[in-house]
Amino acid sequence: MKAELLAGRGGPTGSWPWTVRLLDAADRRAAGHWRVVTIDAARALSVWLPSHAGEPCQGDRLTLVTEPGATVADAAAAFARIEAAYAEDNRSCWSRITRAAGEPFSPIALCREPADPAGAAKTRPPEGTLFHLDGFHRLVGWAWAGRLVPGAAVRAFVADTAGSRLS
Repeated sequence: MKAELLAGRGGPTGSWPWTVRLLDAADRRAAGHWRVVTIDAARALSVWLPSHAGEPCQGDRLTLVTEPGATVADAAAAFARIEAAYAEDNRSCWSRITRAAGEPFSPIALCREPADPAGAAKTRPPEGTLFHLDGFHRLVGWAWAGRLVPGAAVRAFVADTAGSRLS
């Protein structure tokens, strides 16, 4: 699963180390149990994203998603509202979102609980919510470009933590 997700990521730069840590932590919590599912557009738009301030190490200065997080739909709407400022002040993150907007759908990684257990107390989305592990810029880009519409389908690896059941 991890090898397939990382194969198309272009090597250990950018968010690679962060992604590897999140996947490893989810894999430990799920005791190595993952499901491969296809989620529809509505489900993809409702994926819960963590707070995101771009890549400060690359000079990014604006926050796209504040604490405690937001849905993909809300993040894409925020991106549309601040796109010009984001393009200027968050060039790295902006370029990743806009590039992803036109790329083919590719597998993402999700889990049934927040990736950061310490953040669980701050995050209270509806029961049954799927949480982001990998694919932030792609999900926001696809939503911003209006591609997550009825009939669209995204392949997802979902960490199957004890007692979780994907509905």
